[in-house]
Amino acid sequence: MDDVISTSSGVSVDAFEISSPMGMVRAVVLFLTDDDDNIDAMGEMTPDEAREMAHLLIDAADRAGSGEDLAPLLTAEVGECLRFSAGIGPNHLLAKIAGKLEKPDGCQHLGPDNMPNRLAHLALDDLPGISRAMSARLQNAGIHDVPTLCRLDPRHARAIWRSVEGERFVRALQGEAIPLVKTKRGGYGNSKVLAPAFRAPPEAYLVSRWLVEKAAARLRRDGRVAASFGLQLSPMGRTTWAASMRCAPTQDTLEFLRINRALWRSAWPVIRRAKLAGIGIHLGDVDLLDARTGDLLLPVRPGERTNGERAARAADFINQRFGAGTITYGVNQPHPGFFERG
Repeated sequence: MDDVISTSSGVSVDAFEISSPMGMVRAVVLFLTDDDDNIDAMGEMTPDEAREMAHLLIDAADRAGSGEDLAPLLTAEVGECLRFSAGIGPNHLLAKIAGKLEKPDGCQHLGPDNMPNRLAHLALDDLPGISRAMSARLQNAGIHDVPTLCRLDPRHARAIWRSVEGERFVRALQGEAIPLVKTKRGGYGNSKVLAPAFRAPPEAYLVSRWLVEKAAARLRRDGRVAASFGLQLSPMGRTTWAASMRCAPTQDTLEFLRINRALWRSAWPVIRRAKLAGIGIHLGDVDLLDARTGDLLLPVRPGERTNGERAARAADFINQRFGAGTITYGVNQPHPGFFERG
């Protein structure tokens, strides 16, 4: 069995390439959160514990007689407290997409027998890695659906993307064994194409607060801080408005919400009578919390959390224990997309 297995669970760690003891499976196992700002207690696993969990999953995959048998076996290995949706494919991208097609406790596969028709119901920007801007670029090139994208000449994809990543992406969609490329985290962002009900600026502002909370929770989960905050607003029929603001390196959600509010106030004269097609936020200039210098005025020692950051971490724990949204930082408006719906 040479397919890649991607599991979606409450754990969030890096991807691993692991060979099973029997040599039957060479898999990339991804632990992905069903809601990426809500991890359960297993999200605090050490790398060694994560690798041990990955080996358990691959051993279960070795014993699975079919894709339908995999999800029950995974549950049997790690317990019912951790819910899985599993995806199987010939590479990381297809396994990841397959793992999102049936949640929770589902198991789907993507391969030559069902591609590209199995993804025909998805929009281009439903695929991980295709932004709204890239979707527009593909539309301009005459590619209007996922099956057409799957049949695209990879060399043409490189020209559309203006990068070799386009060729890699299309080759992966076509089922080639494209290896993962290690990347360096440059920031944490969220963007949304807004539903009609949320396009008025007051409603869009509440969605932006939700995006900030999600991004800041991921920042803390990875033990990082950010020193800049960016906001992008896309009024319908008008030029995109964008601005950013620098700050002391932090992982405090309330600090990012203050900056978000200040930037919205700056944008208000431009967007107050507009309908917003989309919004985006970005936490940039990231670094590890452990690398942050101390501050005599607060005071905090190097690598130590501030009171606000400790409070945010406590909120994370409560939300992962009792469910997303148990504690919020004031009023917000959730706006889940296709891959965030359970």
